[in-house]
Amino acid sequence: MFKKLLMALVLATAGLATTVPASASFYSGGDWYGQNLSLVDGDQLSGEFFNIGLLTLPTGATVSGIGSLLRMNAEQIRIDGSLLGDQQQLQSALDLRSVTSIAFNGSLAYWSTIMLTAGSSIEFGASANVTLIDTSLINDKPSLKLIHGGDITLLPTPVPAAALLFCSGLGGLALLRRRSGLSG
Repeated sequence: MFKKLLMALVLATAGLATTVPASASFYSGGDWYGQNLSLVDGDQLSGEFFNIGLLTLPTGATVSGIGSLLRMNAEQIRIDGSLLGDQQQLQSALDLRSVTSIAFNGSLAYWSTIMLTAGSSIEFGASANVTLIDTSLINDKPSLKLIHGGDITLLPTPVPAAALLFCSGLGGLALLRRRSGLSG
């Protein structure tokens, strides 16, 4: 009995250790003096950040914004992971501003308002996913605003080979049906 209890305690402790990565940090807004900010899985952000060099969120990392407004001002922004709004807030706003460009191939969720501002370009990759929370209970509609000085590029989503095979199969069946209808 004692062994089972000890094993359950060890497994529960191991499960808790994996929920928040050891390298995760809490960042409060402020001036970054041109330094880069590379976020990692489990990081939490709060407030308004200014003068960031390169802001990066890598693939597979999930970062949370805390509070009603997260504003990040950077030279360049690259979001490949997930940036989540504060789920405790009825309204949470995300404001990403880049002097040059925003490259976005990750996901944004739990935000009521998202504003992306870039001096030259905003690029949405094939994996980009934006999910705004519905704030209709408080008479405010969710919104996504893109402000840019150059191009907005939506990269095409590749069509898997299975979809092409499926469509060609349907075409073949339609052709067979048409031929059998004409000869009868």
